[in-house]
Amino acid sequence: MARTGPQRPSAVVQTSKPNKRQQMESTFLANLRTASMLFVVTVVFIVTFTPGFLMSLDWLPWNMTVFYLYFANNVANPVIYSFMNQNFRADLRHLVCKSKPPQKKRFSTTDHD
Repeated sequence: MARTGPQRPSAVVQTSKPNKRQQMESTFLANLRTASMLFVVTVVFIVTFTPGFLMSLDWLPWNMTVFYLYFANNVANPVIYSFMNQNFRADLRHLVCKSKPPQKKRFSTTDHD
């Protein structure tokens, strides 16, 4: 039986939009990177603040090196962020170098088109 009218293609290939599985994998990887960065920040916080806290409770003798660990945490956070977050790295480069604004690849959880 012959069909009249326009023929429909048997398979449609979408190249402009990622499929649902790719989008879920991308979301999972983004969440995993964020969780690992927060884990590292938390560990550094515990390592740098615990000795000072113990020193304030008089469980450790007063030591100037331990006192400066408070400041080490403030120095460590931007270093951790720049190693583990591409957006932070690009924004920091823009801020320091006064170059043109970086092209951001921000992940949006509300964009499901």
